[in-house]
Amino acid sequence: AGPAGFGGLNPAMMHSIAQASGFGAYGEKLYGKGQSLVSRYLPGKSTMYPYLNINNQYVVEKLKVLLCPYAYKNEWHRQTKQIAGGRSYQPPRHDPHAPDLYLPIMGFFAYTLLSCLEMAFHEKFVPQALRSQVWSGVAAWAVSLLVLWIGHKSLGTSQVSIKVPVLDLVAYSGYTFVYVALDLVALLINRYVFYLVWLWCSLAGAVFLVKTTKEAMREHYAANKLRGESSSMGGDWQMPSERHSFDSSIHKYVLLCIALAQFPVSLWLCWL
Repeated sequence: AGPAGFGGLNPAMMHSIAQASGFGAYGEKLYGKGQSLVSRYLPGKSTMYPYLNINNQYVVEKLKVLLCPYAYKNEWHRQTKQIAGGRSYQPPRHDPHAPDLYLPIMGFFAYTLLSCLEMAFHEKFVPQALRSQVWSGVAAWAVSLLVLWIGHKSLGTSQVSIKVPVLDLVAYSGYTFVYVALDLVALLINRYVFYLVWLWCSLAGAVFLVKTTKEAMREHYAANKLRGESSSMGGDWQMPSERHSFDSSIHKYVLLCIALAQFPVSLWLCWL
């Protein structure tokens, strides 16, 4: 049997329906377009699996990276492996710097439950609050994702395009919930502990995102330089201008905005 599709229908069955629908070749054409759109915009098993390919050791090491990024000075490059036709990134279980979706999802669930528990301690919890917290978390995740996406787009130039997979950005923006969950645990103790933990986690989140973003920039600029050196005889490639060099002021401002955005987002989630 083929792989399952929507509603338990596999692709072969859906193709037969398209043929028998009375539209003939037009029905097959519509089916082909629909299949192309689904595979393009909806992540499948092969796309999601690397982000969930983790183990206990990875979780421990990733939490160290998230909470103490200051201890990793020059160790932010992603590990790669040789595959047919080139090289590919190692999955999270073999690389603590690889993005994953397990920790963001678990952090999101922990944030939702802890925020409701905090309401219950202050006798403010109502059943509708759970739904409200879920949607507030989704909105915050979307805002963080948008900030990262715009930031990466702004870091590119006409010669160098910073193309980070969307699921990588989803993972990086979702790590905010790991920090917020710790903030809420501190808030359950008292506000003085909360402010100390919030400041530490916000700084750690800012440093983590800046380091990972700079590493993505470095990889893209290095790859572009290699392509430029190999095609320099043709005269079609030019080095980026001084204004858009790797360490230009515009890049520093973008990285600063990405870092500063972590403080209000986490504080807003904790005080909803």
